[in-house]
Amino acid sequence: MNILLVTSRLAVRSVSEAVDRAKQRGAKHSIDVLVLPVDVIAILSTQQLLDLLLRMRSEEEFRGYDLIIVPGLVRGSTKVIEDRIGVPVVKGTIHAAMLDDLLLLSDDELLSLSREVPADEVVTRRIVDDARRKLQSLEDVYKSNHLCTMVGGVCVPLRPPPQRVVALTLLSKIKQCRDVVSRLKDADIVGIAIDVDTDPNTVMNMLKILEKEISKPLAIDAHSPKLIERVSQHVDLVLNVRSDMLHHIPVSIRREICISITPLEAIEKSIEKSEVTEAVNYIVSLIEKARSLGYEKIVLDLVLKQPLRGFVSSVVLYYYVHNKVNVPLQMNLSNVVEFMDADSYGAIALLMAMAQELGVSLLTVYEIDGRSYGIAKEAVLARSMITTAVLRGVPPRSVGVDLFVAKEPRPIDIDIVGERNPVIIDVPSDHDSEFSIDPMGLFRIRVDRYNKRIEMLYMGRKGLLLLRGSDPKALLREVIRRGLVSTPQHLAYLGYELAKAEIALRLGKSYIQDEPVIRGVFERVAV
Repeated sequence: MNILLVTSRLAVRSVSEAVDRAKQRGAKHSIDVLVLPVDVIAILSTQQLLDLLLRMRSEEEFRGYDLIIVPGLVRGSTKVIEDRIGVPVVKGTIHAAMLDDLLLLSDDELLSLSREVPADEVVTRRIVDDARRKLQSLEDVYKSNHLCTMVGGVCVPLRPPPQRVVALTLLSKIKQCRDVVSRLKDADIVGIAIDVDTDPNTVMNMLKILEKEISKPLAIDAHSPKLIERVSQHVDLVLNVRSDMLHHIPVSIRREICISITPLEAIEKSIEKSEVTEAVNYIVSLIEKARSLGYEKIVLDLVLKQPLRGFVSSVVLYYYVHNKVNVPLQMNLSNVVEFMDADSYGAIALLMAMAQELGVSLLTVYEIDGRSYGIAKEAVLARSMITTAVLRGVPPRSVGVDLFVAKEPRPIDIDIVGERNPVIIDVPSDHDSEFSIDPMGLFRIRVDRYNKRIEMLYMGRKGLLLLRGSDPKALLREVIRRGLVSTPQHLAYLGYELAKAEIALRLGKSYIQDEPVIRGVFERVAV
């Protein structure tokens, strides 16, 4: 197919490099690049873009192409260009450096790209929608052939895909901060961890809060058969059921409630004495025993151990057990994440991939604070990435879902100079320079993570004002509108601090005014 790529003076180098990469990766299209006499195309409307195109070439020249691709951020529908020229015109990627992935698509896929939406979103949406359709077909097969356990309305397959995420928090956390409830909502099953001596009425109240605010199946991590009986009408899944508890849970609820059995005796034996075969036989007999006692919905948790505290041995046990039992397996990812001083994104993704290979269908995470802030969402994204990769038969890379936060798959360098020759001024750091006080007043800035907003406390000639909002640009405009600053230096400082506050808000990190939000690895000292 003959393709014309339309770009600007500043982006032409990135576009040309992307075309070269695409050809090296096997792209078969014939590709030409047309550079418009503008620095940035994203500020143009499609009508303005059409006017520029027709100044440079005739309609007849454009009709020599099968497809024209314009930058993804151009404003408006490309149909106005298409109708005039008579050639399909679609939106490309937002960043020129990502074009090589696009140019590897087939003729039909390229022609079906959007006239309104950047190609990045179209391609991602197509991958995700295709995965959803396949998952729905799989679920139908699982249900019709009794190859899953139903937890509430959620199908937990005997073996993945798909994997299901259970997100829990501590009872005390819900009391302290209702925001934690909203952070659970993306999981398939939500719940709370309960201490042995917790008042049952308190547990009931908290479960009712979850029922009201999140319409998902509910789980509890509790060790009291009496408490389990008390809350059984509100709970679909009970976690951490030890073998000695099986006889004490009332017979009346054994058929309806799903239990996750934790065979601690076998786990310790396999790890400490390496008697894996004996442990597997015990686990198989324990499941048979649970069925004989009337339990119909059973999940098996083999307890993923902490790093350097039996982690590999516990993985080995999962490996040997997963083909020996006919119940779904569960794995608590927080057992690893909570015991490593490292960001959880990568750990969660790797653990999810490992769990997929081990045939683990139910993944548990505990949403608390600090290192586990946002872990429920991370687990859901990781599950989506791994499941999509499995369904497409590829590694979990470039599948439409990712967990890049601090890093990116490919750096995007944007040329701001082009062919021009500006005067270069090297500006030294001025960390030690004194900050002159603005006579209009001062600001204290903080991030309210739980309400997802930035707060600015103004103290000065115009009184005491608290400005709140989630958009730092809007906050800065309000500062200017109210005349709360009188020096360019103060305004620049506020812009810098608000940008830091926005980063902290997005990442769920702490924000301290005048302190860095992020320390890169090259700023740290290794042993």
